[in-house]
Amino acid sequence: HLAAALDKLDQINPDFKQARIDEFGSQLQKEWMDVNIVIVDHLRDIGHVMIKELQIALETGSDGGGVGATPWCEEGGGALPRLEFKLKDAAVVAMSDGEVLAKGKVTRELPFEWVEKVVAKWILTSVKKKTGG
Repeated sequence: HLAAALDKLDQINPDFKQARIDEFGSQLQKEWMDVNIVIVDHLRDIGHVMIKELQIALETGSDGGGVGATPWCEEGGGALPRLEFKLKDAAVVAMSDGEVLAKGKVTRELPFEWVEKVVAKWILTSVKKKTGG
């Protein structure tokens, strides 16, 4: 009921609506900055396992800031295209070489397992493209 009432107020009061839109953007930016840290931490943990178990060295980091911040992961020797996580349409979008690999919810509780599955899919997809199957 509350959301419906606010939607009605949005319709008759453009300033009120704009203030809500601005606040949504502000909250999303704060959440995204926290999610960046979570993703990079998960990528580092995954990288430790990958080097130990599969002898593949992954480098991780984050470029940019605000809603444009982009956590990333890449194979140290450049054999695979970079894996990037971006904020698009209020969702976490994992992309590599122009292809969307996964979409997830922007939340500070982004599961380790989700990032782990994205990394596995990234490696498998990249190897398949490079080897033709």
